[in-house]
Amino acid sequence: MIDTDKYEGHTPAPWDYESGEDIWAEDRLICRMSLSHSERPHYRATNADAQLIADAPLLLEEVKRLREAIADIADEMEQVVCTEYEQEIIEDLRKVIE
Repeated sequence: MIDTDKYEGHTPAPWDYESGEDIWAEDRLICRMSLSHSERPHYRATNADAQLIADAPLLLEEVKRLREAIADIADEMEQVVCTEYEQEIIEDLRKVIE
């Protein structure tokens, strides 16, 4: 499980990648980017932004793991489903992972 509290205060989307400001996390250069916001065109990235960027591979793996778990649950439910309501739940689960 990923501790998402460390991303509190990150800059909300949208983010645009451009060469520019250095982004550091744990004393490592992660990337150069600028964050575009119409109301804050020269907004500086925060430590939470850098941590979010640094953890992107972990977050992607977590998304994949959760999608697989949801698919497994839907598959198992299909084996024992009896009602139309339960079938709708399975369809909703499948939509979530599309």
